[in-house]
Amino acid sequence: MGEMRELEIINPAELATQPIQEQPHAENLVAAAEKAVINSDGSMVSGVDLDSMIQQTLKKLEDERKSFTAPLNGVVKRINARFKPISEALMGGRRTIQNKIKAYRWEQERIAREQAEAERKRQEEEAILEAERLEAEGKTAEAEQVIEEAVEAPPALAPVPSGPVRGDLAGTASFIKEGRWKVTDETKVPREWLCLDEKKIGAAVKPSADKGGLRNIPGLEIWEEERMVNR
Repeated sequence: MGEMRELEIINPAELATQPIQEQPHAENLVAAAEKAVINSDGSMVSGVDLDSMIQQTLKKLEDERKSFTAPLNGVVKRINARFKPISEALMGGRRTIQNKIKAYRWEQERIAREQAEAERKRQEEEAILEAERLEAEGKTAEAEQVIEEAVEAPPALAPVPSGPVRGDLAGTASFIKEGRWKVTDETKVPREWLCLDEKKIGAAVKPSADKGGLRNIPGLEIWEEERMVNR
């Protein structure tokens, strides 16, 4: 709106005669609202009139804004309608190829786990045979140590490439593991991970008390405020 300058405050009737295009009209409305004193029924009526004028000015301003943006929005819609089907098809293509790449990597990880489990069993069987041999020789302590080491030793996983994969053209893909979640039992979810349904609460308390609005919800403070509607 620019730098505010000293304004002459005029009454609502005179303000109504100024064209919406003139900036002082809006500035005078704001200044009048700031300087208004509501201390009687008569001044409240004048305040309602001023509020109505501000509301009407806002509507005219919005209508004028839309007169500029509506044609532009129409052009944007036509452009989007032209490009959206192509971009959606391309995004679908990305999902398809990415899912195939992920499926291949999951299969490689499954194979690595199977190989690690087979290696663990082989080492376990070797340890049992060695322990039996030591036990037969009367080396009980050594036999027990062999078994303990076999149990504590983590299985060696077959290496699965985890670094970036560089394409022959220009692409370089990185693979990041991320967590996903879904609710299995809401009653067990810690309170710190829960949030209030603000939309639902707002709808429940918004009506006045005599129209059924809730005024007592445990853990909430609820009060009434007046909202002025000027038609």
